[in-house]
Amino acid sequence: MADKNLIRQRFKKSLKTYCSNAAVQIIMAQKLTDMLGRNKFSSVFEVGCGAGILTEKIKEKIAYKSYTANDIVCESKHYAEKIIQNCGFIPGDIEEIETDLKFDLIISNACLQWCSDFEKTVSKLAGMLKPEGILAFSVFAGGNISEVKTVLGVGLDYYSLDDFRQMFGRYKVILLKEETEKLYFDSPYDVLRHLKNTGVNTFSDIYFSKKKLRIFDETYRNLYAKNGKVSLTYNPVYAVLCAK
Repeated sequence: MADKNLIRQRFKKSLKTYCSNAAVQIIMAQKLTDMLGRNKFSSVFEVGCGAGILTEKIKEKIAYKSYTANDIVCESKHYAEKIIQNCGFIPGDIEEIETDLKFDLIISNACLQWCSDFEKTVSKLAGMLKPEGILAFSVFAGGNISEVKTVLGVGLDYYSLDDFRQMFGRYKVILLKEETEKLYFDSPYDVLRHLKNTGVNTFSDIYFSKKKLRIFDETYRNLYAKNGKVSLTYNPVYAVLCAK
């Protein structure tokens, strides 16, 4: 089960560095907004707004009358309010918060994989849609940052695309697709720093002694170095759903 306090702490620490390091999440936000099939909504609810990457894309590309944001990190409110005038904000864990509000678009980028019960959370969000409303999100699938998991032996367990297909049988699936994005770094140490600066590291409880860091560096290079660079693979999945 996800440690929500640890997740909150990680992302709070990474707010100032997130946007300059989250290259894949920026790509995902761009693609997710392109996949909606509509660019006008009356009411929008963004889950996990963080430092405002998706918020910026929505402001650029989508017309709306009201905007409400949410994040487990309360400080994210200030980022959302700088981007969206009159932005409402609901603080807290999306799995725990309760609201009677209904929305035409509920959207989330690279967030819901942290939920303890992903399928239940999707059902909860779908229940917050107005008739003919759309639930759109990006998450990560199996194989995500597999290089680090292989070398360290720790990491999140992700669903496969087939798992998502089975889960979403009760919804009208407008779009469901998996893609691969690769980043390249000068060293394995830079991979660790990248993950720390985006708050997505799943190994914060590992103590990296000089010996352990050296072994990590050597193992990572032996497995994933090419042309003087080392790779890190992301596997985003995009979903656009509505109730049947």
